[in-house]
Amino acid sequence: MGKSKKIPPIVKQIQKHNLRELDYSREKQISYSQFSMFLGCPHKWSLQYKDGYYTSEASIHMTFGTALHEALQHYITVIYDESAAAADRID
Repeated sequence: MGKSKKIPPIVKQIQKHNLRELDYSREKQISYSQFSMFLGCPHKWSLQYKDGYYTSEASIHMTFGTALHEALQHYITVIYDESAAAADRID
């Protein structure tokens, strides 16, 4: 008799929610912030990401996070498009 795989609690939580159809031409990933919000409050996540009631207040933390994300994304893009050596030469 085969063992059944235990479903992780987060998968069970996600499966309970009816999600809107994604437009895969522009929505291809989920951010850590989005995932963290879902774990903390699925209703808040639904309002913001599913229903579109997104609000954000500019802060130094958001500015820093955005800058860091863009720098890392550029570095990784150069690694894939050119080489790791080229990425390491970025100032």
